[in-house]
Amino acid sequence: MFYYLSQLPEQLAAQGHGDWADWLSGLRVFQYITFRMAGAAVTALLLSLWLGPPVIRWLRSMRVRQEYEDRAREVGGIRSDGITKVGVPTMGGLLIVGVLDLTALLWAQWNPLVTLTLLAVLVLCLLGFYDDYSKISAQQGSGIAGKVKLVVQFALALFIGVYLWKLPVTSEVFKACDPQEDPPARKYDFSSRFTDGQVRASFENEVPRYQLNFEGGRLMDGKSFKPDGTESGRVENGEGRLALYSPGGKREIEQIYRLGVLVQYKEWVSYNLVSAIMLPFNKHPILTGVGLLGLLLAMLAIVGSSNAVNLTDGLDGLAIGSTVIVSMVFLVFTYIASHTELSAYLNVPHVAGAGELTVVCAALIGASLGFLWFNCHPAQMFMGDTGSLAIGGLLGIVAVLIHQPFVLVISGGVFVLEALSVMLQTGWFKYTRLRTGEGRRIFLMAPLHHHFQKKSWHENQVVIRFYILGVLFAVLALATLKLR
Repeated sequence: MFYYLSQLPEQLAAQGHGDWADWLSGLRVFQYITFRMAGAAVTALLLSLWLGPPVIRWLRSMRVRQEYEDRAREVGGIRSDGITKVGVPTMGGLLIVGVLDLTALLWAQWNPLVTLTLLAVLVLCLLGFYDDYSKISAQQGSGIAGKVKLVVQFALALFIGVYLWKLPVTSEVFKACDPQEDPPARKYDFSSRFTDGQVRASFENEVPRYQLNFEGGRLMDGKSFKPDGTESGRVENGEGRLALYSPGGKREIEQIYRLGVLVQYKEWVSYNLVSAIMLPFNKHPILTGVGLLGLLLAMLAIVGSSNAVNLTDGLDGLAIGSTVIVSMVFLVFTYIASHTELSAYLNVPHVAGAGELTVVCAALIGASLGFLWFNCHPAQMFMGDTGSLAIGGLLGIVAVLIHQPFVLVISGGVFVLEALSVMLQTGWFKYTRLRTGEGRRIFLMAPLHHHFQKKSWHENQVVIRFYILGVLFAVLALATLKLR
């Protein structure tokens, strides 16, 4: 909503109200993603801190609380530190999702990426709410059947995957090309069009776009400019580089000349978000045109992330603190994906409109930090499946939307380890029971955080050490920006 205030000065000026336009010119600051990102984070944090106490009181008054002992302590024999979790309100995810949606409504410019993300978050929040309600009604930790949750999650992920696959939502990679094998577009193939003399072109505002001098079919001297008039490239004595920009300020093509001959150029190449597979450390997709495989990977990213965060939510502050760390990584990735210059320089897929996902990630960081205030040990409320399924799904969807699902595997390493521990424990137990008649375990208890609790680590020790692991995974994920 605040973004649209930035359009008010232009509208007033167009209607002849120049004085009002000058007086309200400060509203143009809402055009900048960095400003709205900061505003979203602060707004979400303050809203969470303000609404937290009344939400806790409301949940208690509604008896939305866990009246049974934590399953890990009851079944796993984990020693209590004297602080019981019985009676602590759950469904705190309503606070996280509510603040997130409200903040995004205020600070983001709504586009299909934001709408798709927040609608999916709402669906997963309702699924988690129903699961939490089932647990509270029965006062036991089982909730609704796992198969039911998986069916809903996969159905949602399938809808998102097919939507992105069949509709024109693409990423662009600034790809190096060989002009001998793949000549550039004719308007930029200067050597084939000009042999001698000077060639000039300007933007609509009469600012020069390029000035070139050819001799014998070779580009001997030339300059290229950005729409604001600053020089973007230069060729002298047949050696140098030109960077040609669109009137909107997007770098369209970059050309490298040697001895006046074009030897290499870079241009934007579009790829489908689903049918092209991107890997970290790679500049270009490793596979293209593999729609069904890409659809499967997108679905696994969304469903896997949603359930991995859910499995991590077993200790006070663990899941929400890890969410903050991963969200910061995607704050960086979404901003770079929205910025043509940065994405071209770092060889990261550019996705139009991804900057608004930066605002959503900032809102998630603020809402998560505010919730952590009440969820740190000893927790005053739990997020429940209402929050964990929605948060995990959001991270998975954002990763798919910026064409970086495998970066989520790295940055969310803590979530991956938690999910793998459950899969390995369950699979090995069933396998050994089938082979020997007696099920055996790899870990003392799964998910992984309970394994370390069984090794007599205090709950706070587990949480802080997992935070440290999360930071290391985040640094590794950010390193993929340069190691390509």
